Amino acid sequence: MLKIIENKLAINSAQKCGSRTVIAYAYLLKNPDEYEKTPEKFYSEPAPGRYDYTVKFAEPLSIYYLEAFRQNYKKRIAIVREPVSRFLSAYVNRSGFYTGTEKLEIDEFIDLYDVIPGRPKHHWQINYSDKMHVYADIKFHITPLVKRYGKNNGIYTDIFNLSQMDKMRSIIEELSETKLPDLKLNKSSTEKNPKLTDSQKKWIVDTFKEDIEVYGKWM
Repeated sequence: MLKIIENKLAINSAQKCGSRTVIAYAYLLKNPDEYEKTPEKFYSEPAPGRYDYTVKFAEPLSIYYLEAFRQNYKKRIAIVREPVSRFLSAYVNRSGFYTGTEKLEIDEFIDLYDVIPGRPKHHWQINYSDKMHVYADIKFHITPLVKRYGKNNGIYTDIFNLSQMDKMRSIIEELSETKLPDLKLNKSSTEKNPKLTDSQKKWIVDTFKEDIEVYGKWM
């Protein structure tokens, strides 16, 4: 949960749920001229300097205090994504960083899911030539939404999916009185998604069943 505008707006956007777009908008509120000066930072495709705006710009808010936000924040937004789509986005994107010789396999990832070690705290500590490091990074990027957003969807005033990012932008603009560009930075890889088998889809749905139960209405 990021505090975007003090006492007005907080947004929860997990990995592979448009978080890059939220980060960019929060950055632009504090650096309004940056889009015109260096638009390449805000391209959907990877580009030199694209990630320069990940400097600290918004204060994280702990999920354990979500209930208190009802009174402190006028708007509390969550961005959700259907689990199969989110899984494929994470798998393809993080696999694209892999430099090892052993082939990454979805079935192997699924078989190892419960014993995959935690992702290193710092991104630069990930060894992308190590299959297990990559699997840990994929697992991190599909952390269940209920762990990030809580199990009470009533905490949020608005819940959007990736096709509704323009609505999120409109709320930011209204509360900040700032005109923002139309950004959709969730395209992180040009690799074609692998075709999932029925058993793989079932595993995803079963594993993220609680996400679907709590947030499926908006996915």
